[in-house]
Amino acid sequence: MAQKSLFVSYILWLFGGWFGLHLFYLRRDRQAIVWCCTLGGLIFGWIRDLWRIPVYVAEANHAPDFMAGHTAAFAEGGKPRFKMFRFIAQVFMGYLYGSLVKFATPTSLIEEYGSIYAPFACIAIALGAHTVGNIGTEKVLLWKPFLKTLIWYIGYASIYSEEPNYLVTAVTTALTYNGNREFRELPKPDKALCKRLFAFALSIMLYTSLWGSAVYFNMTITTEDGEEVKVKDALKNFFKSPAWIEFKDTVWQLYEEAQRMGWRNVWNAFINALDPKGEKNAMKVLGVSEEATEADIRKIYKKLAVKWHPDRHSDPEKKKEAQERFIEIQQAYEVLTTRKKNSQPRPAKSDL
Repeated sequence: MAQKSLFVSYILWLFGGWFGLHLFYLRRDRQAIVWCCTLGGLIFGWIRDLWRIPVYVAEANHAPDFMAGHTAAFAEGGKPRFKMFRFIAQVFMGYLYGSLVKFATPTSLIEEYGSIYAPFACIAIALGAHTVGNIGTEKVLLWKPFLKTLIWYIGYASIYSEEPNYLVTAVTTALTYNGNREFRELPKPDKALCKRLFAFALSIMLYTSLWGSAVYFNMTITTEDGEEVKVKDALKNFFKSPAWIEFKDTVWQLYEEAQRMGWRNVWNAFINALDPKGEKNAMKVLGVSEEATEADIRKIYKKLAVKWHPDRHSDPEKKKEAQERFIEIQQAYEVLTTRKKNSQPRPAKSDL
């Protein structure tokens, strides 16, 4: 197993720490997921890692001093001491996951079937607390605390005929998990990188899909007249709008043109349309066409230069406008005359 570098860990912490890049490097995948979902534990976790990274590196490298201390604690069979930061993180992640499941459920389903999301919210709350509880050298079981959370949820709803507060439920779940903690046996089995990446990507995709569902089904946007429209309705209307239809037709025409002319020719046409040399804009400023000769360009330039010379205007505002136009005309003339000179055929070199 390759040893982890303290220097690399700090570099990854600096440039990708908010998304758990240094944690994934140190095989702390669950913590990396939490950081990715919360932008570095709301920044506080990311800052805390600044002095925690040496411990993480020692754990990842199975340093003798670290392993000796952990092995002794594991052999004693006692429970890990209570850590306030971990407890707060369990509560926060449980509350976040549970609330996200609720917000991601379409309101139409809730109106028709009631709190259909309730069992899934309980799973999410338990999963959030479980994920934090299994970071590092500690572990907790999933199902026993989850069943206790579900029983609490159902019991509260039955007695008070209302849904319990998710924050209270998350605190209850975190307390339940803290009563079922134990030390993890080290060293942990080393998982293949592809499996780790797959699990990490799947977790983030599930998290982002819940946010996407919450935005699409339940979030609203306010129009100019103050009317609130759901995002899903706004998107449906957008895809029927003339602007989208015109854009879609333009893209399709571009694709058909590329099939006919070749992608390289279309790309060249696109670059030319961007006018990288400023020739099209210069022709527009002077009011000449591509067929204009150098003599035509010079003639029109002199006429415009006389018209817009700053000395011909006494009014301050007009003088300022004339000065800007005069500079613009000069620059356009230089662009076009340079193009004409470059386009002229060069005389053949003599062999003598």
